[in-house]
Amino acid sequence: MKNTLIAWLFCLPFASCTSSVTQMDLSGQWTVCLDSTDVGMDASFGGKLFDTSITLPGTTDEAHLGTKCTLKPALEKPQLLHLTRAYSYVGTFSK
Repeated sequence: MKNTLIAWLFCLPFASCTSSVTQMDLSGQWTVCLDSTDVGMDASFGGKLFDTSITLPGTTDEAHLGTKCTLKPALEKPQLLHLTRAYSYVGTFSK
């Protein structure tokens, strides 16, 4: 009886942790605009269609979005010291 009670007390927190997570499939073709100048909120970018597209799942590198890495491989170059992206994008920083 004591072992059963301990087992129930152990399982009780896990039984209450079930959540109903809703998943939404975002795969497909999307339009995108990189906002490195941080004008998107003021210009109401939300809900607009843009000329540049990206396929999800995917990355900005695969979509060739951002600044192309033009460094030529050499022993003293950063590409050999650490990983670099094919296309880099640095957005704005929030305060």
